[in-house]
Amino acid sequence: MNLQGWRFDDDHDSFSDADTITNNVTIAPDESVVLVEGMSPDDFRAWWGPQNLPNRLQIITYASIGFSSSGDAVYLWNAAATAVTDTVASVTFPSATRGVSFGYEPVAKTFGAPSVAGRSGAFAATVNGDVGSPGMILNLPRFTGYNLNAASGFNFSFVTQSNLNYLVEYKSDLAAPTWIAFTNFIGAANVFTVTDPVIGANSARYYRVVVTP
Repeated sequence: MNLQGWRFDDDHDSFSDADTITNNVTIAPDESVVLVEGMSPDDFRAWWGPQNLPNRLQIITYASIGFSSSGDAVYLWNAAATAVTDTVASVTFPSATRGVSFGYEPVAKTFGAPSVAGRSGAFAATVNGDVGSPGMILNLPRFTGYNLNAASGFNFSFVTQSNLNYLVEYKSDLAAPTWIAFTNFIGAANVFTVTDPVIGANSARYYRVVVTP
């Protein structure tokens, strides 16, 4: 869906006050696009941490609406709308808690509860520890780095969510019928690093990360 010409506003619910997406932005199924007030995309990524955000996340800066921390609303219109009642979606939200966004619960399809790190894609920002879920509803494990160290072995890192249970498994041969458990843990930070001391320069292993109940 091309979002060019789409408009959004707070509880003024007015075309004249609304901000309009003027550039050519296409949103794909299951994709999230971030609209941020008065902040550049680079500053937004630095705030939340590039390693915590989806690859190729689209971030659009708009000038000003002035959402109220004491409660407000969001109204969204497509480019063809001719009446303020012809919204694509609208939602109200209560008083906000500083540093905590309102979240969307994908199973119940409800919006408005404070975001909690480790639930529905929410995590702590790199700067200030603010909690939100920019760019995602569910934050699955995503590898962020790896290296082979002659002294310590093979190291790799991946995105985690606080309070979720993780299981790291491996195979030495992809054709093997079962995966072997390497370690399990409860996420306590945005990124977790695993070190496998067995792997050397002439060895090979394949890894996977599983989120468990």
